[in-house]
Amino acid sequence: MEKTAAELYREREKRITDVIEFKIPDRVPVMLELSYFPAKYTGITCEAAFYDYDKWLENENVTNRGPPALTIILMKMNHEP
Repeated sequence: MEKTAAELYREREKRITDVIEFKIPDRVPVMLELSYFPAKYTGITCEAAFYDYDKWLENENVTNRGPPALTIILMKMNHEP
């Protein structure tokens, strides 16, 4: 039986929250951190990316297709109904 997308999402979410809570996950979650790639890709210097947050954010949004999984999970964990 194949798992639904919701079940797979919950597994991945649990894997990351387990690591955040210093529990041992069933598998090691891996997240790609692009670091200064958006700066290099859009042509600004690493110095400008480090010191000019507005410029960094503007250029990161060009290369970012959506918020990273950890950001989504932390937003959900801190969400108050």
